[in-house]
Amino acid sequence: MQRQDSSIPAPLSRETLPSFLNRLAAWNRMPTAEFASEMGFSLRRICVGESVAIEKMAEVGNLSSDEIADLRSWTGEILGDVRMAFRNDVFVSRALRSPTVRGCPHCLREDIERNPGRPFEAMALRGDWQVKYAHTCIRHARPLVPLWTSTSILKRYDMQTQLQELLPDLSSGNLTGKTLRPTAFEAWLDQRLAVYQDETQVSQFDLYAALEASRLLGTELLRHDKNAVTGMSETDIMRHSLERGFAVVSQGEEAIADTLQQMTRYVTKGSHKPKYVFGMFYELLSRDLVQEPEFEPFRRLLRDVILNTWPVAAGEDLLGENIVARRLHSIRTASEEIGYAAHPLREALIDAGIVAAEDRRPDGLVTFDAQMHGSLLQEYPKLVGAREMARHIGATEHQFDALVREGILTPLVTLSGFRAPWRLSDGTAFVERLLHGAEPLEDDFEGWEHIHRAAFRAKFGLQPILAGIAAGKIRVGQLGTAALYKSIFVNFSDFSELVKRHRSEAGTDLMTIPQFERSVGLRTNQGFSALVKAGLTPATRVMNPASGHEKLYVTPDDAREFRAKFTTLSMIAAERQMSFVAVKRDLKMAGIKRFEHDGVKFGQLFLRSDVKRQLIKSPGSRSKT
Repeated sequence: MQRQDSSIPAPLSRETLPSFLNRLAAWNRMPTAEFASEMGFSLRRICVGESVAIEKMAEVGNLSSDEIADLRSWTGEILGDVRMAFRNDVFVSRALRSPTVRGCPHCLREDIERNPGRPFEAMALRGDWQVKYAHTCIRHARPLVPLWTSTSILKRYDMQTQLQELLPDLSSGNLTGKTLRPTAFEAWLDQRLAVYQDETQVSQFDLYAALEASRLLGTELLRHDKNAVTGMSETDIMRHSLERGFAVVSQGEEAIADTLQQMTRYVTKGSHKPKYVFGMFYELLSRDLVQEPEFEPFRRLLRDVILNTWPVAAGEDLLGENIVARRLHSIRTASEEIGYAAHPLREALIDAGIVAAEDRRPDGLVTFDAQMHGSLLQEYPKLVGAREMARHIGATEHQFDALVREGILTPLVTLSGFRAPWRLSDGTAFVERLLHGAEPLEDDFEGWEHIHRAAFRAKFGLQPILAGIAAGKIRVGQLGTAALYKSIFVNFSDFSELVKRHRSEAGTDLMTIPQFERSVGLRTNQGFSALVKAGLTPATRVMNPASGHEKLYVTPDDAREFRAKFTTLSMIAAERQMSFVAVKRDLKMAGIKRFEHDGVKFGQLFLRSDVKRQLIKSPGSRSKT
């Protein structure tokens, strides 16, 4: 066929191979399929990207290697059954091939205006219009609209025939939609496809996977934000979904994980599973896309959030991965696993600080670390009441109460009224610890006394006896072979020496705080106690030999320090040999006020320095301050 090379149409920016073939056929004034057949190839072969056919078309169309490469990249090349190479990235075919051909009527009308006499030589389909994630023409800020639909590939890409029917509407502008402001996502996608420019974190992902993840995630974010889509068209909803999802995905994995974690706040019932929260994002990643390697980063992020939120059991398949070990338990799943009623289990977990008391959500929603607390969970079904615990260690009820009162034995669950708070292993360990290295005793155990009887007789605490045993200062004997509390005896002489030493160290010149307060004329449990608590005067902790617990006492040094700094009505009256009435009168006349600290008063207490400096000697006084 004769033709002039200089007048052959040149490919337009972003044009596809079928589009250029149609314009080339129009330039030759022939139907597209007939022209392709005469040239030695077919429209179908061009549409499926057959290299031999494309090379022949390049020869007929006088195309350079750069032009044919650009046409190929904007058309997409088939890679296997469901993949296509498109603009240096790989997409699934359905993301680029659709029975419905879309385009920008404004772009097509501009094509017509460049060659109004030969519109079919001028009008071109752009490759970015194929991408299902593109909905707006960036150049004209107009929506991409459906132009025609055909399931037949030959009819779909016979543009001359299809555009013939649309020509009146295209020329008149009837198909042009409303003006749209391109979203940040649309502007980014346009640049990414045009010049491969990407300054976002999307570059760390496969492009198709990032686009699909943006769509799915954005769809679910909008689903939970129902007010955001009120009155929107389906296309507008899709645009906003992509924009919402892209705003997250473009910031990388940390932002995606944070957003997914925030979405778990929609879990308000025990029946709310991951699908309820994440919808199609979860559904497709766990089903259609579960084997697609490019989606693994998104599956991994979602899987991690699910495992940190829901009590997924070991052995379950989650987003294509078998869960080896449970990460979380809920109160319900823990109850079912250990065979322990949910209500007392919740109370026990609250007592242990594992579950917050204020968390009143259903048992199926309250979760905790299954690995960290797994061994403790196994203890709860074994817990017993006080009577069984006492029998287990071989103690009478009275002896057991004393051990508990002194804090020697403590229940696993400390809640008041909890029916079975005791762990038998704690009792066993306590007895075995005391009997470690014990001397065997015969029936005649003169010089030895049962530990509890010794403490009771000497009015001495059990705690210091245990401390003496641990320090090797009191020998222990075992009566019989059973490891029981009733078998534990202490050496009488060792014990007596311990009691003597403790009482000697405590001394006789110590005063309890109430005793000291009475001695200086302060109200009991008010003035001096408050001073000590505020750090204004000292008191000394000394072990009480009767209870084995440390207690605050006032030593002679403590008393001297108090008297050097403070004085009271009683102390002034005694020192000055005056009556209370006279002391009060003189203090008032001298303007001396009671001592205060941070707005707190401590009774009839005064600074000695104030009294010494300001108090005028009373006429009835017979001594100096």
